[in-house]
Amino acid sequence: MHMQKIDSFEASPKERTGRRIVALDGFRGLMTLFVILSHYFGEIAGGILPLRFGFIAVDSFFVLSGLLVGRLILDKGDAENFYQVFYARRILRTFPIYFLCVALAIAAERAIGLPGNDAVPTWSYFSFTNNIFVALTQNTGREWLGPTWTMGVEEQFYLIAPALMLATPRRYLLHVLTGIIALSIASRFAIFLTSGNSLAALTLLPTRADNLAIGLACALLLKTGIRWDSFALRAAPIVLLILFFVVDQFVGDNFPLLLGHTLVCVAAALFLMSMVRGAPEAKRFESKTLAFFGETSYAVYLTHMPILWVAHALILHHAPSIATGAGFAVTIACLPLTVLIATALTRFVEAPITSIGQRLKWRQAPPKAAALKTAPVEAAAIAAVCLEPEASR
Repeated sequence: MHMQKIDSFEASPKERTGRRIVALDGFRGLMTLFVILSHYFGEIAGGILPLRFGFIAVDSFFVLSGLLVGRLILDKGDAENFYQVFYARRILRTFPIYFLCVALAIAAERAIGLPGNDAVPTWSYFSFTNNIFVALTQNTGREWLGPTWTMGVEEQFYLIAPALMLATPRRYLLHVLTGIIALSIASRFAIFLTSGNSLAALTLLPTRADNLAIGLACALLLKTGIRWDSFALRAAPIVLLILFFVVDQFVGDNFPLLLGHTLVCVAAALFLMSMVRGAPEAKRFESKTLAFFGETSYAVYLTHMPILWVAHALILHHAPSIATGAGFAVTIACLPLTVLIATALTRFVEAPITSIGQRLKWRQAPPKAAALKTAPVEAAAIAAVCLEPEASR
């Protein structure tokens, strides 16, 4: 199963809400490199077992996405046109380049005869529902489009997160997010006890909601002004990752899915919080190389697997493999090719279209409306204030 983070690629660490935290760009870039190394040299025929660490990047991207989106909602949720601007920016950022890359991958599949797999319908890749079909069919579908299941999770998350956070009184929000984390973990246990469907536990929004909710909780905690122990924030991620690998050795294959991903996400969350708070480690993530891969990460995510499969099919006439010298050479050649194509897509497709969305400005709500949005009343009443006027405008 090829795993990739998804849409934290899409969310900019600046989010137009405050100072830019360059280290988060670098962190995103490092996770992008993790994914490439894992998919090209780990999760492949003849792959190197220790390089199969793509799941760490996937989990970290989910947390980063939740953190950045949560930060945006908390900072701009009072804007009178919040929903219009939020969704317009998300659509302009994610849809055009995604649809282009998926369409080109499907066209390449049919033109050069990549091994077909119709278990996951073609149209589901264009409707961000392929993750649901992966779960229902217990089939990963087209391997060269395998990472896009995370896009389905992210887009479904975007439909729910703003309304959830704005409809919940701020003083109850952390309790609600904690409940979501608990329910998500429980849903994975329920799936294993009833069906053993590991792909459902891996790819559905309800079963991965804890990863994203942890990111939302990070955004909330960083807004509280609580004094955090910097050393604890810096040391805890290392302890948690060591705990993950130690427990994984003794518990077995089901541990990562049931509890392991949550553990990795907590580690990622604490590390991200420490960087936001200016930990010394943040400086290491401000390099130009990591920033470059952070900037091009979304395009790299969308293209690296199709490029690998097309290159191996055209040159060696078989699925990607590094079991032979020729296969290893073709895989190595795909690295600069991916960087070149991703750079071009970022510069000429993603950036110009994204800039259109960035021109949309947040319009501050009148004081009375803003007060209603943040008043500590029941969630249903807040939803009526926040959501219905948006639909009627």
